[in-house]
Amino acid sequence: MKDIETLRKSDLVALVGARTNLNRTQASNVVSAVFDVMFEALSEEKRVAITGFGTFDVRASRERTGVKPGTSERITIPARKRVGFKPSSPLKNAVK
Repeated sequence: MKDIETLRKSDLVALVGARTNLNRTQASNVVSAVFDVMFEALSEEKRVAITGFGTFDVRASRERTGVKPGTSERITIPARKRVGFKPSSPLKNAVK
């Protein structure tokens, strides 16, 4: 398996700043604002669709039975909500 490089928020800030000619503070504000808006929308169970990238949404998982590691004890895993992501076709093709 190949090593996976991690792109952190600070890296995104630097890249956005370089591509938009914004200084680091301005780029940081833009990146933070985008993530804040996405966070708020998803917490209100709204979909976030970004053309050419993909769609984030809130999905419900049902209660299910699982096995506790180490003890093999059967446990009930409660129902919960989680964030899902469906990549767009261009993103899928770029990752192939």
